[in-house]
Amino acid sequence: MGGSGVAQQSTSDLECQLAQARRELSEAREQQAATAEVLRIISRSPGKLEPVFGAMLENAIRICEAKFGTLWLCEGDAFRAVALHNVPPAYAEFCARRSFRPGLEPDLAGSPLHRLLLSKEIVQRKVSPRQNLRKVSPYFARLR
Repeated sequence: MGGSGVAQQSTSDLECQLAQARRELSEAREQQAATAEVLRIISRSPGKLEPVFGAMLENAIRICEAKFGTLWLCEGDAFRAVALHNVPPAYAEFCARRSFRPGLEPDLAGSPLHRLLLSKEIVQRKVSPRQNLRKVSPYFARLR
């Protein structure tokens, strides 16, 4: 390989690194803007958590390019949906009626909420448009 081949390879590597750095900068700016928005909402509504939870969920959905989402609040060994965005009405109604106790409810064993309770780590579940939510989580199979 001659000198021009090495220079071409080096230029190509630098272009890839530059593109990666630009993507990372763009993501950092987007996260910074989302954080600033949440902080503005906190300052406007002291003592009111619902608007803060809603803004956090909307920003997370936008950043993750998701279609819908749920923000869960862990209260001991139970989870309560504190913000919903673009979810099916039956799911929203179901979540509004109760808290979920994944450690105590057999239908929730192995669910994302149960894994979160055990691991204390973020769980993201991707559902393709072809998947039926009822098949993804048997617990929600009874939603009509």
